[in-house]
Amino acid sequence: SSVTNKEDADSNHIFSLIYGYRCSQTLFTAVSFKLFDHLTTQELSLEELANKLNLSHLSSLERFLNACISLKLIQQDKINKKYSNTQLSDKYLVSTSPVTLNGYIDHNNQSSYLLWCKLRNAIQENTPQWQQILKQ
Repeated sequence: SSVTNKEDADSNHIFSLIYGYRCSQTLFTAVSFKLFDHLTTQELSLEELANKLNLSHLSSLERFLNACISLKLIQQDKINKKYSNTQLSDKYLVSTSPVTLNGYIDHNNQSSYLLWCKLRNAIQENTPQWQQILKQ
C-alpha cells in the first residue's frame, strides 16, 4: 500500500508538470483582459464583467473565472455571486500597483513562452530560436 501511495504522489507531480501550461495561459489571459484592473475597485457580477470585457458568451467567461478562482487569482462571494481580486492579485496583478508583475507576465506570454515551445528544436539544432520566433 505504501508503494501505491508513493507512486500516486510521484504521478501527481508528473501531472502537475503536464498541466502547468494551463495555469500559465489562464494567468496570461487574465492579464491580457485586464481582469484584475476591473476587479480592483469593486466586486462585479458575471454579467458586469462580460460587459466590461466586451464578451458575449457568459458560459465561457464563467468557466474562465472558475479557473481563476481555482488558481486563487480571484474570489467569488458566495451570497451575491460577485467576483473580486485576492490580496495577492491586487498587489501584483493590477497594472497601477507599484509592484505589478504585468510587464513580466506579458513578456513571458509574448516571447519566453514561444521560445520554450521550441526547446526541442534548440537542442537538436544547437541554435537559439529567437529568429524563428521573430519570423512568426
